[in-house]
Amino acid sequence: MWTEPVDILATTGTGSLTVFSLRTDVYGDLVLFWGSDNRLKMSSAAPRDALSASGWSTADVALESSFYGDLEIDDAGRYHAVYTSQNLRVQYVMSSDGQIWTQPVTVGDVVGPTRALSFADLALDAAGRLYATWTENDGLNNWLASAVCV
Repeated sequence: MWTEPVDILATTGTGSLTVFSLRTDVYGDLVLFWGSDNRLKMSSAAPRDALSASGWSTADVALESSFYGDLEIDDAGRYHAVYTSQNLRVQYVMSSDGQIWTQPVTVGDVVGPTRALSFADLALDAAGRLYATWTENDGLNNWLASAVCV
């Protein structure tokens, strides 16, 4: 049985809010990976507090202009995230506490002036290996997807 929807997050800027993924961490807390005003954020709450906006804590994940991200949490409780930065690079960051994130590591770059990257996604296998995918878009083809990269 589903409960009635409850507003738990709101954007503070003029842009829209987009949810990229919802996960549970090693403690059973809900972890929401989302973006607003071209910034990525992660919010978490214990299930008993999730129906109240004040029950969620939020941290910035990427301070640079970023879009289209995904988050995975490994068995050790580390947070792994990928996102597209200004549609030019796919970046990877990691955090052991969900508050302090590593410097971004580039895992993908555009290959020409009429290319852009979007829809970064992340997978974690049973052995703890991470896999990233993203879409490459072509400006010469109305920015339609021209490739999926791993």
